[in-house]
Amino acid sequence: LNALKKLIQKGLNPNFLYRTNSNTITFRNDTTKILDYCCYRSSRTGTITIPNTVTEIGSYAFYYCPSITSVTFQETSTLTTIKEYAFYYCLSLTGTLDIPASVTEITRSAQGADSFQFGNFNSITSSSTNYPVSDNVLYDVKTGGSVYAVLGSNNYVGTLTLRNDTTHIVRYSFYSCKRTGDLVIPDTVIFMGGMCFGNSQGFTGSLKSF
Repeated sequence: LNALKKLIQKGLNPNFLYRTNSNTITFRNDTTKILDYCCYRSSRTGTITIPNTVTEIGSYAFYYCPSITSVTFQETSTLTTIKEYAFYYCLSLTGTLDIPASVTEITRSAQGADSFQFGNFNSITSSSTNYPVSDNVLYDVKTGGSVYAVLGSNNYVGTLTLRNDTTHIVRYSFYSCKRTGDLVIPDTVIFMGGMCFGNSQGFTGSLKSF
């Protein structure tokens, strides 16, 4: 009982796992929230499946889990919120990230980092009207059409044209981007955040506006 209390005090959910082995992390089917720090700096490997009962993934939930290879949201997902640093520095995350239609909030950290930063997704898709995707760029239309993050673009070569309703390119949004080619920025953009193109050695093209 004391051990259980200590887990709760640390913000960990003692009942979040239904089964875990070297290849899978599977949550109980009645899980409604993945609490803050629940898998913080975990060495577990393999895949994560988020049940469709989960409505929130907490801050730092999978922070620095370098051996997790993919995350999948079950069909008819009810997920609404992904908190700051939720999948930050998950270096082995590959494949396709599919944002469920139910998602209404993906929080950035106070420092500007996005929830999926330093993942290595091959592509990203989204059914959320609040966070649409175009050319592997995730947009946040709730904040006036800002670029939330550039994901799934490590091997992309060619011209990237931002949506013509884009108003902000927020801090760190292109950070460590390895795209090669031209970036076309519409004249609707009124703000570029600090370090939005930081550490982007692979981006060798030119910046254009129209």
